[in-house]
Amino acid sequence: MKNLKLLLLTILPFTLGAAVQVQNNAFPNADLFGLRFTEAGGEFIGKASLIGSVALQKYVTTAFEITEMNIDIAGSNVQLRIYYTEPMKSSTVLPGTRNAINNPLDRINPAYTSKIQKLVYKDYPVTTHAKTLEFKVASKADIVDLHAQVRNRWIGAVKPGLNRTLFTVP
Repeated sequence: MKNLKLLLLTILPFTLGAAVQVQNNAFPNADLFGLRFTEAGGEFIGKASLIGSVALQKYVTTAFEITEMNIDIAGSNVQLRIYYTEPMKSSTVLPGTRNAINNPLDRINPAYTSKIQKLVYKDYPVTTHAKTLEFKVASKADIVDLHAQVRNRWIGAVKPGLNRTLFTVP
């Protein structure tokens, strides 16, 4: 029976489609945690004791539906933003007095589309995010999984907790 439980614990993350890999004891400093984004590139390492909030929200802009995770770091003027964007179709109509969406991605050369799916898209000066560290993930499942992993360790629902933990997102 013990071997069956070990087998289930080993294959469960793969059967549930969990994409985020969690590495305990990844840092020698006990107060650190980290996020690594392999496909888009980038890494964040911060003090777990300074996390003020972990949030997940969904919203719509004129061109995208966004699922966004925010981690607020106390005493820092930089906010950590991780998000997944899904382009809205040009035919989508927003509520109120707005007309159909004019999606800026409709104007982008298709050769660059794969890069935009992996990287943060900014249209200066409209999207300047001073004091914001931003990362983009490849799928909505990745951001939802990352939020659940970080949140549950931060609130103490999962042991060993957030300290010394590295979360790797594909």
